[in-house]
Amino acid sequence: MRFDGVRFVPWAAPNGEHLPSSRIHSLLGTRDGSLWIGTSRGLVKWNRFELTSIQGGSAFIESLAEGPQGGVWITRSQVRDHAGPLCEVAEDTLHCHGASEGIPFPFAQPLFGDAQGNLWFGSSLGVGHWASGEVKTFTMKALRGNDLLRGVAAITSGSDGSILAGVERTGRGLGLQQLTVGEWKDYSLPQLSGAQLSVTALLRDRNEGLWIGTANSGVYHVHAGQAEHFSAADGLSSDSVQSFYEDREGNVWVATSRGIDRFHDTPVISFSIREGLTSEDADSVFAAHDGTVWIGNLQALDFLRQGKLSSIAKRNGLPGRLITSLLEDHQHRLWVGIDNGLAVYENGKFHPVKKPDDKPLGIVTALLEDTDHNVWAAVTQPALFRIQNLEVGDEFVPPQVPRVASMAADVSDGIWLGLSSGVLALFRHGQLGLLPTHRPPDHAIRNLLVEPDDSVSGATQDGAFLWREGKEQILDSHNGLDCDDIYTVLQDNNGSLWLDTQCGFVVIAPSEIYRWWQQPDAQLKLRALDVYDGAQPGLTNFRPEGSKAPDGKLWFANENILQVVDPEHLDTNIRFTAGSGGANRR
Repeated sequence: MRFDGVRFVPWAAPNGEHLPSSRIHSLLGTRDGSLWIGTSRGLVKWNRFELTSIQGGSAFIESLAEGPQGGVWITRSQVRDHAGPLCEVAEDTLHCHGASEGIPFPFAQPLFGDAQGNLWFGSSLGVGHWASGEVKTFTMKALRGNDLLRGVAAITSGSDGSILAGVERTGRGLGLQQLTVGEWKDYSLPQLSGAQLSVTALLRDRNEGLWIGTANSGVYHVHAGQAEHFSAADGLSSDSVQSFYEDREGNVWVATSRGIDRFHDTPVISFSIREGLTSEDADSVFAAHDGTVWIGNLQALDFLRQGKLSSIAKRNGLPGRLITSLLEDHQHRLWVGIDNGLAVYENGKFHPVKKPDDKPLGIVTALLEDTDHNVWAAVTQPALFRIQNLEVGDEFVPPQVPRVASMAADVSDGIWLGLSSGVLALFRHGQLGLLPTHRPPDHAIRNLLVEPDDSVSGATQDGAFLWREGKEQILDSHNGLDCDDIYTVLQDNNGSLWLDTQCGFVVIAPSEIYRWWQQPDAQLKLRALDVYDGAQPGLTNFRPEGSKAPDGKLWFANENILQVVDPEHLDTNIRFTAGSGGANRR
């Protein structure tokens, strides 16, 4: 048997002693480095190359937990000595607690230690609580009369300090239950009904996320009040989940009936229809001053606010079908390219912006506000419009201005234009200054970034470029990039340059940019984020395709989905890898 190239063989101690011939059901690693192994015949400890069988009545060891003082506790079933289902290990001997201490359950299965160091254990009738030798029991009405082994299958804590218990049966009072002030109630969220889940496993991770394993519907992950679902259709090895484990790196492992899956950290996370986008046609994105992230989509203007995705569609006032480009001006009004025109969204209403002859501007591919608060709109005809006080003023058309592919405001006066001809231009006081570059004439400048020193960076299919002090320099695969096709250029709060490329995201520190400017042929030290980091590259025809939010997060539209990365926390987002394959959590 092989898993990721590792061969599994029967385990044995160095002295040749094997585990007892029995089924291994539970494992526990303790703080002193010991490994405790629960089997169908009893408990075994492995420590310092010695294998020790723990003395005590023969029973099926169900669960293991480490107590607050380092002691090991177990729950057991198929008890033959009538000593009780909850036991602690002392001097390599089991000391069990049962009816004489007030535990009414003949057996127990799940075992959970709470933040106060108390123990919770589940049975066929409900849950017991053990604290300093005192026992309280909380039976479930729906389990009364249940003499089956299948009762409470899993226990963990709620985000509010309550206790959650999972039952492998569905219906009112079953499924996922929450114990609050001594009373059980169905656990529910707007997107999740706990009573409808056949729960087999629970885990509260270090980030306060709740993981719910089920007998027949895969995994549910709850965080910040939002529930996500993963099933075999998403690549999970099976919809029948048996257990969870969180390792020291924060990876969450899922054991199913057919394999082992992993949810782990990635720098980039994605939003698709699954998370609430209206459709997977995200063509533009703008992060507004209040943290709202606006997404230009098909048939809706989507927006993400306080972690919740919502949309403005035709039913609630959207005057069109296709959202093209986006802009927030200095008055915090949202400018929206819609179909073949332009509108301003303010106070919940769209106000059209038209030419003096009352005709629409055309398909808006880019929007910009300059330092004088003029709004500029580039359209496909091609043409460039200057708008002031919501009135369309000047219109600039070929041959004076080729089609504008991208725009950026100059730090003092005028606007920079990235043209479809591959030429960089500065438009100031009605005059167009062309700054020819060395790329083919049909290779458009897709994106522009102007820095405080008035240097200009741009993205093209031939690499990124920097224009500074009358000189252009190209950054491409000769300097260490994996590919030359660049979609977007952004700068984070630390001054690092982010390139959205055909191969993924590339991060370049300011010191490396300075070194490259001094040494054009230098091989740079880069950080690359590819598909294994959650990156899903894509090229869109509208602007902006990337935007920095007030909290420093970087948002990217790739014509299909929305992606975000936090430069300050590059290892805190979750990705799902199924068995020996792979699928992203989006």
